Amino acid sequence: MKPNTIPVTCGTALALMCAVVATHWMSVRQLVELAELTRSPAAIASPTVPTTALATATTIPASPAALPAAPARQDSISAADQKEIDELKQIVKLLAHQNQDLHEQVGETNRDLMELQFRVDTHSESFRPLRTTQSPEAAYDQSPGVLPPREQP
Repeated sequence: MKPNTIPVTCGTALALMCAVVATHWMSVRQLVELAELTRSPAAIASPTVPTTALATATTIPASPAALPAAPARQDSISAADQKEIDELKQIVKLLAHQNQDLHEQVGETNRDLMELQFRVDTHSESFRPLRTTQSPEAAYDQSPGVLPPREQP
């Protein structure tokens, strides 16, 4: 094995990893720009939209006419819609309050469990201590190891 094989291999691997990171970063950056472009109507009118893309990714259209039309937004909300929104807000507030109550209950339960202690009543009639001596069948005091002595033929 030549002495320069390992550094060349490591250098090649490092260059490949850097290339993968760079292409991934560029594609994520383009996706973020596309998301911002479709989200804000003011960005649609701006003429400075990047059109560069990777060979495998789709290109971003530079002209606002090529983008899909944003849905028209109504500034006025009807009374029924406003009533529904108010009801939903109340439900969300109620759920947030219930969530906080449950969170506090779990915290109290955890504190109680941390303080829990088990005590054995040794004076009870149902208490049976474990046997500490081995039975004669299981004990091989004569054997040098953990296996029983080998039978002689």
